[in-house]
Amino acid sequence: MKIFAQKLLVGRTFLANQTVTVEDGQITAIGGGGPADFSVWALTPGLVDLHCHGGQGFDPELNERPLPEFLTILLCHGVTDVLLTLGAEPLPTMRRALAVVQTAMQQQAAGKLPGAHILGVHLEGPFLSPERPGAMPPAALLPPTLAAYQTLGQGYESVIRQVTLAPELPGALELGAALAARGIGGQAGHTIVPPRPSLVPLEEAGDTCAQMQGLSLRNVTLTLKNQKKKAVFQEQGELLFPPFGLSGPLVLSASAHANWAKETYTAVIDLKPALE
Repeated sequence: MKIFAQKLLVGRTFLANQTVTVEDGQITAIGGGGPADFSVWALTPGLVDLHCHGGQGFDPELNERPLPEFLTILLCHGVTDVLLTLGAEPLPTMRRALAVVQTAMQQQAAGKLPGAHILGVHLEGPFLSPERPGAMPPAALLPPTLAAYQTLGQGYESVIRQVTLAPELPGALELGAALAARGIGGQAGHTIVPPRPSLVPLEEAGDTCAQMQGLSLRNVTLTLKNQKKKAVFQEQGELLFPPFGLSGPLVLSASAHANWAKETYTAVIDLKPALE
């Protein structure tokens, strides 16, 4: 089978007008032009969803019946692999969900369940802090101990691929090490970060920027310095002068690196960064 793509994503680059040859489910050649069985505007590698609680009526913890339809819809939208995610629920509910996923993976291994390939399960709960449970019910949380993990996962060890832990809780580091020894990935959660403005333009205390209203600059370097004259951001790009201060792609990126609730900042613009 040959597929002609006006745009083909290879690595991080799009190649124009390429023909992809597929034999026995494997890509065997990529070349420019030539006859093809199909023509598409864009062709990319399959997407991998590493955090998915379900969809289209399917939830492994609540309703398993629409699973085939759910996997088919994922594949139709370009998702070739999915890691099903379980939140904190009562122990019987979570074990029932693990059984649902295990059965589905066995069916896929036998070629009986089409659609996106199930990689396994990500346990987003129940090993979280009651002080930072996110959307998880605190009553369903468990201490992050090896004993609690074994009680939950016994019989489903081959299904579990990733576990979220609250690293500040006693036993979390030891459980993380035990999981790593079993080839299971770990991640920290959930952290509460105080909200602060991000991806916003910068307002000036004076009126210098207002005098340059409408000016647009390209290929300049913007350095954002805190009150201790320490640079918290420096990058090259484009910016412009609205009547109230600075804006543009470069400024929006810089705004995410500042703590606006506690400090004011000085913006330094290098008009010719290549002339050092």
